[in-house]
Amino acid sequence: MNARNHFEDSLYYLRRAGEHAKLGFEETLETTEHRARVLVGRGTESEEEIEEPSRLETVGQRVETEARDRVSSAREQVARVRSEEQSADR
Repeated sequence: MNARNHFEDSLYYLRRAGEHAKLGFEETLETTEHRARVLVGRGTESEEEIEEPSRLETVGQRVETEARDRVSSAREQVARVRSEEQSADR
């Protein structure tokens, strides 16, 4: 397998891991959030209310952005190394 396939595969699995982690957190926190809302007396929010992003969503977005930046940087480095190798071979 060449380096490009390795990066593509790692990006794919990184995305899947992030998605699964997010789903796991949401599922775990869903029951806790519901119990807390009932205890506080708020029940559930109506659909009309505009929801602010949860802390989990904010962190997830930050992780996704950072992952994209790092993958982009790695691709640039690979392209630079390949370019240097090709110019050295000539």
